[in-house]
Amino acid sequence: MRTPRPSPVTAARWRGWRSQRSRFCCPAWRRPGPPHRVVFITAALFAVPLAAFYPYTPPHLRELGFNHTSAWMTLGQITEIIAMFALARLLTSWRLKWIFIAGLSFGVMRYALCALDGKAWILGGITLHGCSFTLMFITAQIYVDERMDTAWRARAQALLTLMMSGVGNLIGYLGTGWWFAANTRATATQWPRFWGGLAAAVAVVLIYFLIAYHGRGKKNQPAMNLARQGNQT
Repeated sequence: MRTPRPSPVTAARWRGWRSQRSRFCCPAWRRPGPPHRVVFITAALFAVPLAAFYPYTPPHLRELGFNHTSAWMTLGQITEIIAMFALARLLTSWRLKWIFIAGLSFGVMRYALCALDGKAWILGGITLHGCSFTLMFITAQIYVDERMDTAWRARAQALLTLMMSGVGNLIGYLGTGWWFAANTRATATQWPRFWGGLAAAVAVVLIYFLIAYHGRGKKNQPAMNLARQGNQT
């Protein structure tokens, strides 16, 4: 409700079957320019360790003595809603780069808290999940809506969804399942090692983003920043 109003979308001009076939993938994925590719790859990589949160947090909660684990898991959904309201403000005052970095940093802290293997710590990790999810994935969708040409915007959103929910989740569920089995013995699971490894994986994604993403620079700030400056005058 508080997010800036988007500009009207105009219909894309038909380019012919040959042009559509040769440019089926978004051109920004293939040519140099704004770092769209970095955002897509970061979102996919971030989805890999994220896949462990949903199936493996409830068993850890039960081992720590929690009942009604589904109710405790809603802490992440509550903070996700709060983060969405906060994101509306952040979009008018922060660069998208720093919002991405905040989301990735929350992802590292989420699993780091779970690795401490305590009741209060795991609840803190669940709480940070909503902030991490929103600031990374929702901001990625907003990034595509802002930075992609109108003719390729819908296709870019579809590609982003494929990278996150398709490639990232598939690799994530398979990979984290193997990692869980590697940390599980006949009697118990080594939760500190399990969550610590996932925290390290998210940290690697954060480092990749810090190195590869350069943004658009101060001369090409998003239109929302111009609107923010107008509101302050």
